[in-house]
Amino acid sequence: MAYEHREGSGSLFTNHKKEEGSSQPDYRGDAMVGGVLVEIAGWKKQGNGGTFLSLNIKPKQEQIGRASCRERV
Repeated sequence: MAYEHREGSGSLFTNHKKEEGSSQPDYRGDAMVGGVLVEIAGWKKQGNGGTFLSLNIKPKQEQIGRASCRERV
C-alpha cells in the first residue's frame, strides 16, 4: 500500500535529478490540501534576510487527468 498524506500534511525531498544550472526545483514532494493531492516544488533562494524557500503548489497531474476524463463522460 502506498503512503497517503493526512489532511494538511505533506513531504518535501531533495531533487537528486536536478542538473547544475537548470531551473528545476531543489526540492519536490506532495501534500494533501482540502482533500486534493498537490505537488510541491521548492527552490532555495537568497534574499536580504538570508536563505529562503520559494514554493510552487499545483494539483497533482494524475488527478487533473482523472477529472478531465470524468467531465467527458
